[in-house]
Amino acid sequence: MTNSDSFSWRRCLAYGRMYSPLIKYQLILWPLVALAIFLLSFASGFISFGIIFIGLLGFLASFMVYFGPMVFAFGPDLSVETILPVKWSEKAVFVIVYSLILLPLCVKLPIAGGVFIAQSISPGLVQTNSYIEVQSFSLSSYGWVGLVQELIPAAVCLLAVVMYSRRRVLMATVWTFVSLFGLGIIGFVVGLLSVFRMGCNDGMEGVGRKSPDEIVTSLMHSMSPYLIILAIVAAAFIVTVVCLICRRFKNRQI
Repeated sequence: MTNSDSFSWRRCLAYGRMYSPLIKYQLILWPLVALAIFLLSFASGFISFGIIFIGLLGFLASFMVYFGPMVFAFGPDLSVETILPVKWSEKAVFVIVYSLILLPLCVKLPIAGGVFIAQSISPGLVQTNSYIEVQSFSLSSYGWVGLVQELIPAAVCLLAVVMYSRRRVLMATVWTFVSLFGLGIIGFVVGLLSVFRMGCNDGMEGVGRKSPDEIVTSLMHSMSPYLIILAIVAAAFIVTVVCLICRRFKNRQI
């Protein structure tokens, strides 16, 4: 292989086989766990206090996306990886596509598919099942912003795995939680600004006369400009992290 060689998907996939069988197990396990999360959440949606279990299961699904890239911390020694006859771009494409596209799809598609099938069979579940109600609201409103934000911790985790040569699992865990803490602060600020904006627009008396559904709709309307800005910033951050990952692979290529 020379620098003049064109990009090869065969070499790209061959590089991924270095992390087998962990990747194979992950590609099988993640969709199965996501399906189990949907079924347990769906069952909890019929219980009055089931929202607690739904929240905990939702955290589990998100953490599967956040820490999925850590599979690349258990591969061969970096000195071996560096001398492989694989271009740096092929290595970067594999880890980025796998971590930020394939793994999130393995988690989100079984859940979204389950919600779609449940709604198709019984449209009334939106009123009787709290989990279906929440998922339907997320998918029909600004749920895409949450999907973009979920990629931030995953991108940070992958960047830490690629950047560090020692204690990769520890450092990836630390920086992923740092990114989650930062997102939590941003979400808190956005929430406060949205509530303040809604109060200024409707007044306290106007808010008090609204039903819970109307309050949620009004709050989402107040949040919409902040969510769009947040999504743009999140996308720019992810692109920056991806560039750093690519540069890291390029700099350590022999």
